[in-house]
Amino acid sequence: MTNKPRHESPNFHFLATVDPLLVELGARAEHYALDDPNTSILKIRQLGELLAQSAAAKFGIQTDSRNQEQRGLIDDLYRRQFLPPDIKDLFHSVRMEGNQAVHQLHGDQGRAITLLRFVRKIAVWYYRTRHNGIVFQLFFHSISSACTLKVYLAFGYASFVYGVFPFSTAHQSKSKEKDVLRNRILYQIHQ
Repeated sequence: MTNKPRHESPNFHFLATVDPLLVELGARAEHYALDDPNTSILKIRQLGELLAQSAAAKFGIQTDSRNQEQRGLIDDLYRRQFLPPDIKDLFHSVRMEGNQAVHQLHGDQGRAITLLRFVRKIAVWYYRTRHNGIVFQLFFHSISSACTLKVYLAFGYASFVYGVFPFSTAHQSKSKEKDVLRNRILYQIHQ
């Protein structure tokens, strides 16, 4: 894999300095969330696993991804007081939903979006443990042009109408693009 992720992500771009694969998994999860939610949930699960393994490595916990189960790793991180309770719960939610997606072909758009929010919270927590004092803003739901207003409203338009990118000079250039999109959505909603 190259040093730069192949896909861009408004929610996971900040992880590029940690591991481009984290960004790649996040971008793919975002990409598939509406068109193929099952695949999105699988990518979210993979991202959660890689974040847990990276956290374990950061805290000096030896892992062998082939032998260490995700549940055991999360519980071990929590027992050693490296994970706050809310992050542990998010990790477990991602893990369990990922299992359902794999074994039962389970997953819908709403759940994929919710799990994207969960894994982003985990990613922000992880990044903050590596880089003290970094401030992030709201989750930004990247909108596929194929979506209808009905789908937007089903996910709660406020989460993306008022959502913004995390602070980053690389994404400030997208501000006009976001404003245009926000205005278009608000116009459609008020029609």
